[in-house]
Amino acid sequence: MTRRAFPAATIVLLREGVDGFELFLQKRTSTTSFGGLYVFPGGKVSDSDRMLREEELYTGLTLEEADARLGIDSGGIDYWIAAVRECFEESGLLLTYNKNRDLVNFADENVRERFWKYRFEVNSKQLEFYQMCKKEELTLALDLILPIGHWITPHGSPKRYDTRFFIARAPEGQKGYHDNNEAVDSVWLSPHNAVKKYSQGKLPMILPTIDTVESLTPFSTVDETLSHFSGYMPGRARSLF
Repeated sequence: MTRRAFPAATIVLLREGVDGFELFLQKRTSTTSFGGLYVFPGGKVSDSDRMLREEELYTGLTLEEADARLGIDSGGIDYWIAAVRECFEESGLLLTYNKNRDLVNFADENVRERFWKYRFEVNSKQLEFYQMCKKEELTLALDLILPIGHWITPHGSPKRYDTRFFIARAPEGQKGYHDNNEAVDSVWLSPHNAVKKYSQGKLPMILPTIDTVESLTPFSTVDETLSHFSGYMPGRARSLF
């Protein structure tokens, strides 16, 4: 029986560190898919993502541009939107502009606490992500997010995902932290250190994660990395296993 591959998105967040740039990884809890492994924030495209699309609560990318960048006929924008939502739910990092067209910044304690509460409400299903965006007059900063890969779970797997990988700079004033539900640990590491820990058995990762991390080792800064992927067009999907 051929099972449908659910559309999904994952995002690599980058920031400048003491020894070069770092990326955000989180350890999945043992009861979830890929339990015990370190992954990037991500998950399935949801109906609420389509609400964000229908109400045009995003900026920096048209429907046609999103489809063209992913090489599909329709629905491309939903992958970008899912990446932003999942990023907020799983890491607390929020890639959105406020009504003044500034990236949301959590440096102010009141703002940080307000969005910390929103994150709890979204994760506990008390509030939809798109409802938070409408209430705060936010638009998703899709212009800051670049596609970097495409992986799909092979036929015959119990659960199948058609996953688009994205990359973006972590917003200033936001640190990122696992949700203590789907993820039980989180780290910022340089690609080189992540590869080293993986080879030592200290940072277990599945193929798409370690492959993506290794692809970032040639670069020295966030700017250099994002510049490299600015014109990237993902080709044929690679198999997850």
